[in-house]
Parts: sequence; C-alpha cells; structure tokens
Amino acid sequence: MAFLYSSENILPLPLLLATDAGLLLGGYLLAACIHPRRMLQLRTLLSTCGWITLCAACLRVIAPVLRTLTVSYSDDTIYALALVLSGLHLVFHDYGAAWSLSSSLFCSSSFSSPASFMVRATKVAAGIEGNENDDEDEDKDISDVSQSSCQAKTATAEAAAVAILLTSPSQFHGTFSLNAALFAAVLLASRLESNEQVFGFVFLAIELFAFFPLARHLAHRRSTTLHLLVALGLVVAATSALAAAVEHRPLLVMYLIVVVFVSLVCPVWLQHIHQYKFTIQGPWDIASVEGTGGEDS
Repeated sequence: MAFLYSSENILPLPLLLATDAGLLLGGYLLAACIHPRRMLQLRTLLSTCGWITLCAACLRVIAPVLRTLTVSYSDDTIYALALVLSGLHLVFHDYGAAWSLSSSLFCSSSFSSPASFMVRATKVAAGIEGNENDDEDEDKDISDVSQSSCQAKTATAEAAAVAILLTSPSQFHGTFSLNAALFAAVLLASRLESNEQVFGFVFLAIELFAFFPLARHLAHRRSTTLHLLVALGLVVAATSALAAAVEHRPLLVMYLIVVVFVSLVCPVWLQHIHQYKFTIQGPWDIASVEGTGGEDS
C-alpha cells in the first residue's frame, strides 16, 4: 500500500519520511525499555545515530541508480516479479523468531550473570551442552570464569556467539525471506517518479522487513501483552491503509478473512483435532533397549 500511495501521489513525501523517522524512534524506544542502561548511554546513542546516518546517506546516494534499475523492463514484468517475491517472503518467513529459544540465548533473563551466559554459550558452541538442571557444575564454572578480566569475558562471549551462529543453521531461517522482500521493494521502488520517493520507500521496507522482526522479539521478551499490542497495531495499520483505498475494498475483505482465519479459526481447529492424537513421540520418550534374545528387556 505504501508503494501504491506513493506512485499515485496520495502519500506525500514528507509524510513518508516522517513515517520512517517515527518507526525508527519507536523501535529505539522499545529497545530502551528492554535495556535502559545500555540503550540510554550517550555512547550507544551516538553510535546508533551515526550508523543510521551512514545507512541513510548510502541509500540516498544509490537512490538514482535504484530508480532507473529496471527502466528497460515493462511494468507487468516488474509487478509479477514483485508479487512472486512477496509470496516467497510469506512462505519462507521465520514466524517463530519472536519465540526463538536460540535467539533468546544472548539476552535471556534465565542467566543470573554475564559469566553464566558465557558458560552456557561456550557449552552450546562446543556441542557439550548437557542437562540444564546440573546447577553444581555450572556454578563451579561460573566461579572460575568470574575471576577473569572484563576484557577477556567480552572476547569469550563474542567468540561463543559467533560459534553458536555457525553451528546453528536455524538462526538463519529468515534470510531467504528477507532477501525476497527487499528485492521486491527494490523492484517496486524502480517504478517511482523521484529519487526522494525511492529513498523513503526502500528505507521503509528495510525497517519493516529487517528491523521489525527484531522489535517483535524484544516486545515478546518484555511481555506477552506488549507483543500482542504490537501485533494488533500492525493489523490495525494494515487495515486502515487498505480501507483508505476505496478501489481496493475486495483486497481489504480478503485480508480480513485471512486474519480472522489464521488468528481465530486455526487455533480452535488445532485444539479440536488435538483430541484425535493418541500417540505422542518425542525426545522425552523412554529408551527401549533390545536384549540378546531379540526381545525388549
């Protein structure tokens, strides 16, 4: 809808840029609510502002290139490719990122200290993660690690984090989806009229597809209620945008039907068919050892 409104000059450029700035500010405030001591530090604030300024400057420089990127292709080809890529984004999106256990390893409240985090992260990275209830061994490791310097702790944590990412391919389930969404945004941006519109539209796509999943994860870590409010706000924003376009009312009806089906019908349906599941298998099952006689002992 942002592309449609921008191409038809319904969405003014100042409003588009204000939306980009508002989303950035809202995401940073959400991160500040989760980590107030870190995010409200002057050094962190200046570093974040510098990084955003650099990204915005680079995007503004390449905006003329993006605007003329597909000038030799017809509109039907671009719209068809954008539709296919958007469908791939929906299919391969990592919908469980907000509840990901592996992603919450780095900042989970279950660790009482940075040393506890490093011990658990090092064990996972080395593939020797054992029983989570083995508190005595973990406490002993924590006391040993706590004797090292702060600089050594930081280096160990960074190395363990990199090792976890390299040994856990599930961390990158949403990479293909992200690339497809950004590619679709670039294709659609090449059909806008001005470089400023291209800049604002692509920057909005980066915020929604790259930064918004992180904001959802932070909101879920903060509280389930906050996560539901963020999801509800997203649905309300999408519904309002579709309702504003009178000529696209069938698309609004289709969207509402899909939202109601996924949010209400599917959970009730899953709860109903769960009663027909008699066999439950999983890693918690008791191991069955075969004896020498061929029968289970």
